[in-house]
Amino acid sequence: MISNHLDKLKLAIGKATCVKKQIGKGYWRQLWDIVRLPGRSPSCNVWDYYDFRLYDEDFVAPDTLVEYAGSSIQEDISQALNPRSIAAPGWDKLVCMAVLRGEPFAFSKLKAVYRPRGGIPSYVPCALTSSDETMRFLRNRSNYPMFTKPSYGQGGVGSFLLSDYDAQSDRIKHSNGTSELVQDFVSRVLFQTASPFHQVESGYLFQDVVDQHHAINEFQGRDAVSGLRVVVLNDPAGPKVLLVTWKLAMGSNVTDNFTLGAYGNLVARVHLETGAADFAVNAMWPNADRMYKHPVTGKSFASFKIPFWREALETATAAARFFPLMRIQHWDVAVTNAGPELLELNELGGTQIHQMGGQGILTHELREFILAYGNLDRRPLLREACLAGRAAKA
Repeated sequence: MISNHLDKLKLAIGKATCVKKQIGKGYWRQLWDIVRLPGRSPSCNVWDYYDFRLYDEDFVAPDTLVEYAGSSIQEDISQALNPRSIAAPGWDKLVCMAVLRGEPFAFSKLKAVYRPRGGIPSYVPCALTSSDETMRFLRNRSNYPMFTKPSYGQGGVGSFLLSDYDAQSDRIKHSNGTSELVQDFVSRVLFQTASPFHQVESGYLFQDVVDQHHAINEFQGRDAVSGLRVVVLNDPAGPKVLLVTWKLAMGSNVTDNFTLGAYGNLVARVHLETGAADFAVNAMWPNADRMYKHPVTGKSFASFKIPFWREALETATAAARFFPLMRIQHWDVAVTNAGPELLELNELGGTQIHQMGGQGILTHELREFILAYGNLDRRPLLREACLAGRAAKA
């Protein structure tokens, strides 16, 4: 316990030292900010102060601190708005696809589905119920390349881009240049998961690789999917887009998940009116960089408009109508040469990625939506944060 507290203290001192070097704000001024923070933004703590760059008044205006959702209420926002009884499509991709099947939405085509207990929909081209069947599927070179991921999951956990198969060595080739034995892949991915974001019983998906729009590929210098996270609010009047963040895959990463900056991917808040971003961020503050140009291609974010922008927003709101009791929905949308393609619906979409660019998400619109439709009985801090914002606006 003592060691854990000491580690946290060292981490906080390290962040404080970094801030002092970057913007010249001394330790005592930072401490005074942190002491006052709960009164200015009830849900934010010392880590949010640093992670969201709340210490920099030139980046975050003091009167907008109340609009920041702290890490302590991240899950509360979705759980307050989405009854547990209807949240399944936001976790299980096969459930989501089954609901939307037959509607005019583009999804990445399924090649196969593994489910150890069966129950695989009849429209799936190849049903796999055993490790032997799965290994035979993986040894068929005509199935490559393919993108694979758990049916039940979020955060990119257990996702892989498989580029080819070598029969002589019986090895699967990953897009990053590594390889592994077919048997090892099946054992590792299908049977030895230790994450709440991968439930084996729900199955594992093998899909076509998304053919991303050539303009995005040129902008980022590679064809890895960099999707849009479209947050939709869904009330009785109909769905409406709240905000959009562009997640950009970097390096050899095969997913665009930000994961608190752990893998070097970028996030950029996109203007709803224009479909362009001002800049991107590559980590949590104060260790992040503000990138006005893509670090690989040097192309300007502000000058690049995401293709099929209006169509992407319309696709997310149209899909949201099929889940009317999910009051907040986090859609991942890819943009292909043929138009928007739905990747998945997330129920817990995270709040950090939307708050890295100097804007909070607890705007007047979201606060009032939560107060109107949220179950706040056991979420006093979320209620306090929303009411504080209302009082500040008044």
